[in-house]
Amino acid sequence: MMTQRMHPVTLLILLLLFLAPLMLIGSLGQQMVPRDLSVVRTGAARSEIIRAIGQPASTEVTGGRVVDTFLFRQGRRIIRCAVEYGKGNVATTVLTMNPGPSVNQ
Repeated sequence: MMTQRMHPVTLLILLLLFLAPLMLIGSLGQQMVPRDLSVVRTGAARSEIIRAIGQPASTEVTGGRVVDTFLFRQGRRIIRCAVEYGKGNVATTVLTMNPGPSVNQ
């Protein structure tokens, strides 16, 4: 009785068919939880904002003013948000809250 060897391309296709659902299941577990943007308001503490939406992409200190710029993904959009703080690191102004382009674009 002669055994037949599987063609390498066929073996590769079968391997991909087996791995594709596993990769999809893994990516579903990594979906981001929407951030609570209600904390980005005048009077909010800097630590509260950072706890809710993460570390700022950049921080500038000019003349005693601190301006944090946050970039993060919210659903399929990238959000840019800049917050200015006064004394005691309390938000005095939300300078921008721009939803950027869709991630797919």
